Amino acid sequence: STKGNRKDNRNLIEEWLQALPGSRYVWNRNDLFEAAKDPKVRRLMGLFEPSDMKYELNRDKRTDPSLAEMTEVAIQLLSSNPKGFYLFVEDKSWIPAMMAFSGSSQFPKQSKEEPIVEEELGGGANEQLIFT
Repeated sequence: STKGNRKDNRNLIEEWLQALPGSRYVWNRNDLFEAAKDPKVRRLMGLFEPSDMKYELNRDKRTDPSLAEMTEVAIQLLSSNPKGFYLFVEDKSWIPAMMAFSGSSQFPKQSKEEPIVEEELGGGANEQLIFT
């Protein structure tokens, strides 16, 4: 339904948590960073908005994680896998943002936090970095 409730009353988040020990569900910035510190967390699901994420200009920095922060936590958790990992990070909000701010000096520039992602990855010989 449009209100986010299922007609069959299933709670898919709860089912996911029950099926996969070591899983954690988070919905705000604080919970995200708490989960990242917990060594028992092996899988993480973050649903931070009921629909699209807010633009960087409109984000509540106290409660809403940035794309860089979400990526940083994902890399931290995935890095413990001895087989390596594949992480796909996509920010498609820049297209509607560009349309909304067209011709405006208010168009949001790259967040100051985005270099965190590059620093976190380091750029070792066995790493490949793809951003879309």
